[in-house]
Amino acid sequence: MAAAAELEKAGSIGDARLAFGKLSDAVIAYSEQTKANPGDDVVAMYCPMVKKSWLQKGEKVRNPYYGKAMPGCGEKKKIS
Repeated sequence: MAAAAELEKAGSIGDARLAFGKLSDAVIAYSEQTKANPGDDVVAMYCPMVKKSWLQKGEKVRNPYYGKAMPGCGEKKKIS
């Protein structure tokens, strides 16, 4: 998967966050299209500041896009 390779090659935290966003979009889209369960206790979250989603375990928001600056920014997103 190209998104995973891009994340692996990221040279900075900014590049890694961009690549992580692309990978998250791809995994969430796959889960939605196939109705595959992403895992036990895994939920999709959405950050309105960067307009990006991610998957994580648990309900407490742990935003990967802002690090320590805004770890609680986000909301649970429904995967259709």
